[in-house]
Amino acid sequence: MVAFCVDASGKLTGDPTIGQSSGSPRLDEAGLKCAKSGSGRYKAPTEDGKPVAGCGRFAVRFQIK
Repeated sequence: MVAFCVDASGKLTGDPTIGQSSGSPRLDEAGLKCAKSGSGRYKAPTEDGKPVAGCGRFAVRFQIK
């Protein structure tokens, strides 16, 4: 699970962190890289229809082939 915070424009306000480890440092690092590459592409949360700063988290699912 990757945790992140954004400002009202949807840009990251700091480095994302691992909220719950996958158990593999390499996979955790890949999840962080994924979150950082999304900088500027997040949709900020809204309050009364207006964008506000906020934090969220998302899971990264890896499929090994």
